[in-house]
Amino acid sequence: MARSRRSAPAAVALAWVRGRPGVTSVIVGPRSVEQMRGNLDGLALDLPAEAAARLDEASRSTTISPVDGMNDPTLPAFRP
Repeated sequence: MARSRRSAPAAVALAWVRGRPGVTSVIVGPRSVEQMRGNLDGLALDLPAEAAARLDEASRSTTISPVDGMNDPTLPAFRP
């Protein structure tokens, strides 16, 4: 996806994270000027809806954790 947009992978990742509901800021940790440039490019990159949807699908978790059941009314309440 980054290659087709002629962007660094970090730029696409940051653009996608910025567009997620509830995200108000992102934290970056570049180790070089080149990495910092890639991060800054992510601030200017607007992903089309179909690209964001592809990334949403790719990042969807298939793992079930105990937290997943906390808000599931069909499961019995946990009693320690």
